[in-house]
Amino acid sequence: MHKPVVVRKAINRSRRTYEDGKRWLLPYKYPGVRLTPTRLLNYWHGRWERSRGVENVRAYPTMLTIEATNVCNLRCPACFTGASQAGRDKSMLSPTMLDRVLNELGSRLLQIEFYNWGEPLLNKDLCPMIRNAADRGISTIISSNMSVPMDDARAEEIVRSGLNILGVSVDGATQEVYEQYRVRGNLALLFENVRKVNAAKKKLNSKTPQLVYEYHLFKHNLHEVDEARRIANELGMSLRISKGWVAGPDWDTEREFDFEHDPQPGRCSFLWDHAVIHNDGGVAPCCAVFYKEDDYGTIAPAAVTNGGRAPLPVVDVVNVAQASPPVNGRTAAMSSAEPGVPLSTFHDQKFHDVWNNDNFRRSRRMFAAKPNEPRDTSLVCYDCPVTDLWRKQRTHVASGGAGNVAYPLAYNDGFNYFFSRRPERATSEGLIPLAEVKEKTIVV
Repeated sequence: MHKPVVVRKAINRSRRTYEDGKRWLLPYKYPGVRLTPTRLLNYWHGRWERSRGVENVRAYPTMLTIEATNVCNLRCPACFTGASQAGRDKSMLSPTMLDRVLNELGSRLLQIEFYNWGEPLLNKDLCPMIRNAADRGISTIISSNMSVPMDDARAEEIVRSGLNILGVSVDGATQEVYEQYRVRGNLALLFENVRKVNAAKKKLNSKTPQLVYEYHLFKHNLHEVDEARRIANELGMSLRISKGWVAGPDWDTEREFDFEHDPQPGRCSFLWDHAVIHNDGGVAPCCAVFYKEDDYGTIAPAAVTNGGRAPLPVVDVVNVAQASPPVNGRTAAMSSAEPGVPLSTFHDQKFHDVWNNDNFRRSRRMFAAKPNEPRDTSLVCYDCPVTDLWRKQRTHVASGGAGNVAYPLAYNDGFNYFFSRRPERATSEGLIPLAEVKEKTIVV
């Protein structure tokens, strides 16, 4: 006999309360993280400040997304970089900048993501930077297309770096299907590189990095999921399936493949817990921010240029990766002698000063103010779906409503908000118009 609905709901509420309580007491155990009293105290402090909507925070973020490079060799259509947009000057994150960031944040961070809008393996200094973070007890993760030349030495360098998780973007099981989204990608090369990393793990007797077969689901690759699962098992990879987003209407109109929970009103984690630093030192309010105009501050306002002259044109890493054989596991595009991709430099601006500047405080105020209080519409956070849901929930409660407000947010809506947001210079610099990007997006 089935339990009454009321009892089932009570049990589910109890489970959620238990899980919420666990998250308050102990953070998620990221692979490789070393929990210390400093990290735990900062975690609890940050959770308390977020729950109270504190604007001028004292806690440091527990998560960091820092861009190893904004250069990429692929042309994925639903990606700013793949769509040939120019959010900021092309450059590689320098070890000096990372070291200065970690000297300030490292003792409190739980995990670092070394990727956002580019291909991290194109940065020749990626592995030493991962090693820097791992030695400080911080969990590390990258997401890579792995469609770059790689020799055994480079594979061993990745394993020795202490990297905890290596996500591999593989949206298919055959070249024909895979390349529909991963434009210019080479699936055979990708699998060969995964085997090299596995061989390096075996040779070095290492359990890390964990390899993840990241499968973004679209209509055109639904039929290859089972084959992808077989290949993942064969390669010792875990399979993670998520719904792929597209510019324009959601390809899954019936929401059959959402894979996500319905949106719940709450304060944005990025404004309290998760910092985002771009390769040029720009500090963004979240990982979806691409253009420098939407940065909230900077810790490195300049980049190394050619003897103080204007920045040199960026190397075509696609042609270099395809035409040049690897040298010690690095392509010509990754060489420190290559003048086309400057290394970012660091200035003395403290991260925590930026973290509490006027832009961040005004954005946090959006999650603390009364429903009808004026807000700064110029900030990227103002019309973000997360902010909009919070605003509607506050209005709903203020008018006597119970429970959560109905909010018909499709999986694609959050992506489209950021993908549609373009600075005025986007047209003057000859960037691809949004309408053209939508035409190139796969919705078959």
